[in-house]
Amino acid sequence: MRVETGREKEKSDRQKNHFEMGSKRRFIATMECVICAGPLTYRYMEVNSCRACAVFYKRTIASKSLVKCKSGDENCLQVNPTCRLCRFTKIEDLLKKAADNSTLMIPQATSEKEVETSTFISHESHTRFRIKNRAQMQDPKSACRLCRFTRMNEILTNASGDTEMKLTDDVGGKKASDIETSTFINHESFYECEPSTSQTPLLDKLRKGYSLMCLIRHGGELGTRTKVEEAMEIKSGNLILVPATYATFPMHGKTCKEAMKAFANHTFEDFRELDEESKEFIVRTSHGVMNSLDATYRSMHHFPGNDEIRTPGYTTYVRAKEIERFFADCPDDVDTVKIAGQVSSSNLAFIKIVKDGDFSEIRKSLETSVSVARRYYRRIKPTDYEFLALLGLALWNDEISNLNEKVLKIAMANRALVMRELHSYYAQRGISNYAKNASRLHEDFELYRLMNLFKDYLDKNS
Repeated sequence: MRVETGREKEKSDRQKNHFEMGSKRRFIATMECVICAGPLTYRYMEVNSCRACAVFYKRTIASKSLVKCKSGDENCLQVNPTCRLCRFTKIEDLLKKAADNSTLMIPQATSEKEVETSTFISHESHTRFRIKNRAQMQDPKSACRLCRFTRMNEILTNASGDTEMKLTDDVGGKKASDIETSTFINHESFYECEPSTSQTPLLDKLRKGYSLMCLIRHGGELGTRTKVEEAMEIKSGNLILVPATYATFPMHGKTCKEAMKAFANHTFEDFRELDEESKEFIVRTSHGVMNSLDATYRSMHHFPGNDEIRTPGYTTYVRAKEIERFFADCPDDVDTVKIAGQVSSSNLAFIKIVKDGDFSEIRKSLETSVSVARRYYRRIKPTDYEFLALLGLALWNDEISNLNEKVLKIAMANRALVMRELHSYYAQRGISNYAKNASRLHEDFELYRLMNLFKDYLDKNS
């Protein structure tokens, strides 16, 4: 009997592992297109649609051509192959149903050969959309154009509502639910339970750290709040916001910086190990960007349809048209010369304008800054995890390179880790064009880095 040599055994093991990995990959790719039931690796157009169906739908819309059903009854998706008319109609119907905030479910395949895709939006009207066939044998390109297009239209409409996708990950068929849907993060989020397991632990730490930052700011600002007229209070959920003033702004600035330090200490072990001088430098250089990001994030939640309001503090707001109120308690003996040595020339001009009693320029600047920030924010509509990633990048900003090489290496490593976890976040959600999202996030980050509305001598005194 021939004895297997060590080299042959090693080769055999490699082949076995390769076969097992291949089988695993085939098992993972059990999602299928909800239009044509073909195999699906990446989602297109924010629904479980294959590339062929997505391209077909877009070209049909662009060409505005008339499509006809092959079977004549405009319901040929139950047979193979389907026609263009029925395919188009099915997509269109699914899109219309989304207004009811329906649920689109893609169940796990029962076998490798047979895949059943069930799309249910109401109890009755969707029996005809139940597909049961062999995905490997169906050619989406030969489908009926109308039925294919209609179904695609329906699915996209469904996805525009609060659609939920039931997907499976690569670990024993478990649900890919490690990352929750996007929810607003505030001081109350600190008391929420943390996930027992996660493929993005740093993003989860960022979430917990940011909620801790909100909790500290909330308590600190309430402790220094003075009584204001009830008519000037604005309630948003359980939070009551009051007008920001010149006198309270420095105190709120100090609280914010301490809260930022707590955020960094909780999230990054590397930050905890730094000396106090380095920590102060990092917080000081990142305060402007993080404050702009945070203010836009919260003002978009509290005042989604009001672009004239900004939230400079966690519990305060300011309106551009009421900027005089912000400086109502500003002392008359403000030393402009002293301020000049602590702020940039642009901020010096700002103070001079205020001293002369002319608020038109600062009002215009405030309106423009808030409008631009919100326009960019609406453009990408970041989820809470994308917002947290921006905060993490803002903390480890480029100015850290001025400190020392050791801290620069730490910053670069943490920035890379944030981007890797953001990549994992997109992958778990089946977003294939995440590079476009990341590019837009980078553009927004640069915008907020350049935009620091209240960067004046108060930063230096706080």
